[in-house]
Amino acid sequence: MIKMNNLLILAYHSISNNRTDNLAVYAQDFDKQLNWLKKNNYQSSSLKDLKNASPLDKMVAITFDDRYKDNYHVALPILKKYFGKILFHLANVKYLKLNYKF
Repeated sequence: MIKMNNLLILAYHSISNNRTDNLAVYAQDFDKQLNWLKKNNYQSSSLKDLKNASPLDKMVAITFDDRYKDNYHVALPILKKYFGKILFHLANVKYLKLNYKF
């Protein structure tokens, strides 16, 4: 039997310890989720690369739907902790200038 459900797309809005609405995930929970992915040999992927991946590959694309500052200040350091190669895109952000290569 071949398991073919290893391609994941995880969508987040906010990673924060200060927000209490249903759009936010606590930072420590986000860390635990990424830790689980890493321990289970998932590799980070862009949506474009995920589209071309084999269903047998263990790949995950993590997206952020909104432009909350915590996407950069809280989520990005946790992402960097677990995945060396990440694509982090914030659309229409005027308060932040990024020039990072991961």
